[in-house]
Amino acid sequence: MNAKELSPIAIDDTGGYTVRIDYDGSNNPIYIGKADIATVTATPLWQIQKLTYTGSNLTSVTWADGNDSFDNVWDNRASLTYV
Repeated sequence: MNAKELSPIAIDDTGGYTVRIDYDGSNNPIYIGKADIATVTATPLWQIQKLTYTGSNLTSVTWADGNDSFDNVWDNRASLTYV
């Protein structure tokens, strides 16, 4: 990954999910993951989105594997295919 990877943070969302957000060196969120509360980040139970920017403008939001299924590993977010 070319972007500087900062430590992701986890927040408890009101929908009963844990949400993790990974930021680039400009403090833009680049990956957003969602899973059931207490899901281990190494298990394939995550729904992951990738946010792409042009300058400081958000230009696209894509999904790991091209879908919103909860079947990805958060720890592998940088190497997944996004469509």
